Formats: sequence, C-alpha cells, structure tokens
Amino acid sequence: MTIVIGAVLGFLAALILLPIMRPAIDFMGYPQVTVINATGSDISKVIITVGNAHSKIAELRDGQSITAEINGNFSESSTHLSWVDSTGIHEEAVEDYIENNGMYHSTIVLTPEGKAKLIYKIRESNLSFQGTRNSKVLARNGL
Repeated sequence: MTIVIGAVLGFLAALILLPIMRPAIDFMGYPQVTVINATGSDISKVIITVGNAHSKIAELRDGQSITAEINGNFSESSTHLSWVDSTGIHEEAVEDYIENNGMYHSTIVLTPEGKAKLIYKIRESNLSFQGTRNSKVLARNGL
C-alpha cells in the first residue's frame, strides 16, 4: 500500500514539476538548426557550421527537411551553410543568432536561387514570461 501511495505522489509531483522545469531542460540541450530543401532538386554534402561546430548531412531530397543538433564549443554565432546541387557548390551565411544552449533553434530554407532564407523560431518555453499571447502569435505566423 505504501508503495502505491508513493508511486501516485511521485507521478503527481512529476506532472506538476515538469512544466515548471521545461525552460531549464531546454537550456541544457543543444541548439538546433532545421534545413528545408526547397531548391527544386536533390542536394548533397550539406554542411551546417555554427562557430567552430559542424554538422554534416550526406543528402537532402527536394522538399525534405532535417533538424541537426549542433554539438560544439562556441559562443554567440551565426549559421553558415554549404551544399552541392546540379549547378555546383553554394555557400551562404545566415544572419541568425545562436548561442550554445538548447533554447536556440533556427529554421533555414534553401531556395531555388541558391540562397538560404532564415525563418527564426523561438522555442515555446522561451516565451513563458508572456504566456499564451505569444503562442497565438507564433501559430498565426506559422511558427
């Protein structure tokens, strides 16, 4: 009986504490960069560089996206991308801002013109100080 009561109390404590701890959990993770291939063709040798950290993606089909966790030792940085398609090698610097913690997530669309377009995304837990108002704004803007 005591074990059952302890398990129920532990479960209830987890339900209450997890939403409160989510910003800390997010902070402890790695920053993420999502790359969306909208070039009109398959691409290869995609390299995401943030500071001195690199993440390599062998191939990304047209219309496909992938999210990479950036694991490295860097401070305030922006994202640089390079990739290869049928027209050659492309290199683009994206004007985002990433620090080395899990609160940062950039979404980058690779366009048919060979450009990298930033769609900045803030994790929901980063907005907790303003409540659900920001959730509605993000949803309205497709983020």
